[in-house]
Order: sequence, then structure tokens, then C-alpha cells
Amino acid sequence: MSCVQLDKHADYEDELRQLKSSRRPTIDATASDTHLLTLHQASAPKDRSHSVVDVGRRSSLIQSRLSSFLGARRSISFAPGQADLQMALAREQHARREAETQLQAMNEEVIELTEKLFKEAGEMVAKEAREKDRLVQRAGELERREGEKRGRVERLEEAVRRIEKVRGLLGERG
Repeated sequence: MSCVQLDKHADYEDELRQLKSSRRPTIDATASDTHLLTLHQASAPKDRSHSVVDVGRRSSLIQSRLSSFLGARRSISFAPGQADLQMALAREQHARREAETQLQAMNEEVIELTEKLFKEAGEMVAKEAREKDRLVQRAGELERREGEKRGRVERLEEAVRRIEKVRGLLGERG
């Protein structure tokens, strides 16, 4: 192939890329194949005196370009459709709502447990304070009773000393 033909092929390839990007992915495969063959035939020299090797190169060039174009087209046709994307979006939105619901439930449970914990802690502190007050009162009562008993013991000891003193005085006289 000459340089002019190679330039034409490059131009046609650029044109194919532009057409490919501007057309919808639902193009009929036979129409695009026909278009490629028309483009190639237009670029073919009018002189039929080339060798069999040139014809082989051209056909392999056409085949490779056609397969690359069709390969790209096939990959487009297998891309997920809008319905698939919407279904995936709906699944993700549902999963997110479920996760948010679970998160909210967990947050509410944490708040509830925290409130319960602080309530129980407050009750324990209040119970301990009441118990302490009760013990302080009991200790005060016991100290008061002990003081009364000491007073009684001291009075009894004083009475015993007086009795012994009286006995001692009576025992001397007698």
C-alpha cells in the first residue's frame, strides 16, 4: 500500500470512530458491516494489478478493524441496561434504608440502655446514701445507748463503793 492509501485508511478509521461514538449502540450489525466494506472498497485502488499479498493484507486489515469495531459494539450491547441499573439502585437504596433503620434502632437501644444504666446508677447511689444515713443514725443510737449504759454502770459502781464503805464501817463496830 502506498502512503496515500494508508492516509485514506487512517482517515476512514477516524471517521468510523466518530460514527461509532455518534451512533446509538443498537445499530444493526449488517448495516455497520456494509458501511465498513463500502468504505474499504472506496479506498481500494482502481488498478487491479496488485499482488495476492496486498489483497491478503487488506482483507486482514478489514477483518481486524471489523472485529475491533464489532467487539466494541458487542461490549456495549452487554452493558447493563437502564432497567438493570434501576434495579441495582433500588436494591442499594433498600439496603441503605435497612442499614439506616438498623442503625437508628441500635442508636435508640444505646440511648435506652444508657438512660437505664444512669437511672440504676442513680438508684444505687441513692440507696447507698439512705443506707449510710440509716447506719449513721444506728451508730448515733448505739452511741447514745452506750453512754446511758456507762452512766448506769458508773452509778452502780458508785453504789457498790458506798455499800462496801458502809459494810466496812459496820464491820468495824461489830
